[in-house]
Amino acid sequence: MISYRLAKLKNKFCQCDECIDSSQEEDETGFWAVCMRCGLPVEDSFVMEGGDYLQSMMLGDE
Repeated sequence: MISYRLAKLKNKFCQCDECIDSSQEEDETGFWAVCMRCGLPVEDSFVMEGGDYLQSMMLGDE
């Protein structure tokens, strides 16, 4: 399985006309959808783990 980060570096996302179904993969940074047809990450599906907390820390809200 190709990670979302590697897919972004190599621009290797799902190119299927239609993802009939997708599963979810994750690593220490977040999670993303994976096309069940081709096995590649779905572009723009990445969600960062703890994003709200990290964002508020970076903005100095905490």
